[in-house]
Amino acid sequence: PPKPPVPGESATKTAVELALEASLRAQNADGSWGDAGEIVGSHRYTRTGATALSLLALLGAGYSPWSKDLLDGIPAGERVAKALDWLKANLEGDSLNLSLAALALNEAYGLTGSARFKESAEGALAKITAAQGADGTGSGPGFRMHAPELSHF
Repeated sequence: PPKPPVPGESATKTAVELALEASLRAQNADGSWGDAGEIVGSHRYTRTGATALSLLALLGAGYSPWSKDLLDGIPAGERVAKALDWLKANLEGDSLNLSLAALALNEAYGLTGSARFKESAEGALAKITAAQGADGTGSGPGFRMHAPELSHF
């Protein structure tokens, strides 16, 4: 039978917390998520991309590197800090994975305001910008960005 509702807690909150707990249990010992890469549709998500996506979920739920909260007994803040350190040291990949890393690092900087993340957030954005041509198309390994055709608008 379903559990009675707890005042102030919704089914959605419980589902999100369960997903975050499962994510923390799946985290690699080095702080990353994933393995050699997963192909979803036509995109290959590397450990960099998987780590960024997991971090975005945790950061979006308000867990920072300094959070003292436990999720299923797992110290969320310590795990977020370890993942951010791993991501800062592994800023590589194609446009998709590097862009996800840039989003996660900029979210960490925005959430905390800490100079600890400012340099790596700016560095990730600089890598993306350096790979773009003046016309907005991508260059460099794995960058498949192309300026959209807008003549029909």
